[in-house]
Amino acid sequence: MYARLRQAIVEGYFAPGERLIQDKLAEQLGVSRSPVREAIRRLESEGLVEVAPVRGVTVINMPLDEAIGLYDLREVLEGLAARLAARNITPQELSELRGCVVRMEQLLPPKAAPHRWVEENSRFHEIIVRASRNRKLTELLPVLRESIGVLCRAIESNPSRVAEAMREHEAILAAIAARDPEEAERLGRQHIVCSKNAVLARLQGEAQAKRETKLS
Repeated sequence: MYARLRQAIVEGYFAPGERLIQDKLAEQLGVSRSPVREAIRRLESEGLVEVAPVRGVTVINMPLDEAIGLYDLREVLEGLAARLAARNITPQELSELRGCVVRMEQLLPPKAAPHRWVEENSRFHEIIVRASRNRKLTELLPVLRESIGVLCRAIESNPSRVAEAMREHEAILAAIAARDPEEAERLGRQHIVCSKNAVLARLQGEAQAKRETKLS
């Protein structure tokens, strides 16, 4: 129960700020309320949901400054991973990375459900981190990606951003294949900055809409 709910939140099936109604979840998943309550308790301890007396359970809606901080950190680490991958990637891993990009192209919306492209996107970044041969990066980056996973999924269902990200992936692949560490790092960092800007634009738009609603 916990694992299923956690995966649904991390993969963006529930939007940031969305209410989770425990009775409805129990009915949909064919379980009693008890395992749902336990799952919610664990998710709250991980910071993935918030529980309030009146509002109930909601998917975490990350503050703007926290989102910026996490993306700034990810920018540096993803850039470093791309730099190291350009030096250390094996022919087998390079083949995997190329295959991943081909599949992402085939899965571009509306050719397939958004979550299928998201899965390949995650695999693309995982291959680069593995190819970096840096143990700390392989430990830190998955945790960091998960922390901002809800925000990422909200923009990865946006066709225009997905198309931009696709071009960015192709450029990163080309730099890694050319064994150009400096260019790979530059493009890796640029890719995360573009994602950050898309997320921040959405968060700022939502905040403005809320302010206007309160004033009306």
